Formats: sequence, C-alpha cells, structure tokens
Amino acid sequence: MKNKALKPILKLLIILLLSMAFMNCATSRKSISFEKVKEGQQLSRGLEISVDQFLQIWMENRHLQKVDLNCYELYRDNTYTYFGEYTLMALSLRKNLYKIQNDSLNQQFPNYPNMDGQMIRQEFWEEVIPQSDKDIRKNAHCNSSSSNPKFSYELENDKIKVILEWKFRCDYITLIKKTYLGYYDMEQLEIEKTKQ
Repeated sequence: MKNKALKPILKLLIILLLSMAFMNCATSRKSISFEKVKEGQQLSRGLEISVDQFLQIWMENRHLQKVDLNCYELYRDNTYTYFGEYTLMALSLRKNLYKIQNDSLNQQFPNYPNMDGQMIRQEFWEEVIPQSDKDIRKNAHCNSSSSNPKFSYELENDKIKVILEWKFRCDYITLIKKTYLGYYDMEQLEIEKTKQ
C-alpha cells in the first residue's frame, strides 16, 4: 500500500528535477558573459534600472562570502554604466546585468565606488542604535531567539538615509520592535548621529 502511495510522489519529483535541469540548460545557452560585457559586448542584454534600485543592490555588497554575490562595475560607455551581479538560485548562480544612465548616476550617487554597505551598517549599529536597546538583546537569556534587522536606503542630496526596522524576539516574546533612522554623509564618509 505504501509503495502505491509513493509512486505518484516519485513521478512528480522526477518531473520536477527534469524540468529544473532543462531550465538550467536553456538558460545557460542564453547566459551573459561578464567577460564579454567588460569588452563592450552583450550590452543590449542589460536591464535598465533606476539609481534608487541600484542603491539597494549596491548596499548589499558584503565581504568574505563563501559565494561572491556582490555587484561590480563591468563597463561604461557614453550613456550607461553596466553592473554585474550573481544571484544564488536553487541549483546554480544566475548572472544579472544592470545598466544605469551615467547622468543620473553621476548626479545622484557619484561616490558609489566608496560606499561600503557592510561598513555603513556596522557604523549605523554602533552610532545610531541606543545602548539600552543593544543591552536588551545582550542581556536576554533566551532558550530561543530571533533577530530580524531589515535595512533600506534612500538618496537625499549628498546623503544616504539609512532606515533599520529591527524586531528581536526572545522565547516568542517581542522585546524590541523599532525603526531607527540615520544619515550617511557621502562626502565625509560617516554616519551623522540623529535623535530617536
């Protein structure tokens, strides 16, 4: 009886695996070569995004990853700057190619090569989060806990508005559920302290 019940599930799994393998083969034929983009080829395959969209992607760059999922500048022509990024899919890495208009990038986010999202998040944590909130997390003696910090970013003149929504739960009880706001000065390369 058990074997009969398992057969439809096994068929479904086989079909699913074959479909995924076929999709990976089909997409690999259309794959973008970042090496070719660096030479000025395959540029038409870039997805045009706004500077605000690019800001969210760029700020997610991290150091010391097992798999490098960072965003990199690949090529620049008279109209666009092209960026490549890998996205981790179920069984493979997918290449994303973005293009941003040079005029918009130079006007709104000119200092992007010097922006280090990981460092900004760390500095934000140290400078903006009140010590009393950090102590709640540090001194909570939990059997189980969850900390869910979500950062988002907005460009405002020569600053990056950094918004952190942080929810900390200890033994299924919410101890912190707050939104914090700070500004990162793109010229001075530092977080400005703000009152909460």
